[in-house]
Amino acid sequence: MFSQARFPHRHNSNGTVDSICTECFATVATALDESELSTRESAHVCDPVNLYWVTQCCHGQPLYIASAAIYDS
Repeated sequence: MFSQARFPHRHNSNGTVDSICTECFATVATALDESELSTRESAHVCDPVNLYWVTQCCHGQPLYIASAAIYDS
């Protein structure tokens, strides 16, 4: 099981709980019951594009880009 340090949980006003990856800052899962998050946390693999943007400190850049080609218009 992963520690809370790797996947802190955020409690939302609608009663759901988000699991956030501290490496790529992605929301790994959202659930009504916090105990349901561990399965998704253990299966999480950071998206290399998210990791790139995080390491480049590109403030204002989207973290969920599927491809850079989307922005080439």
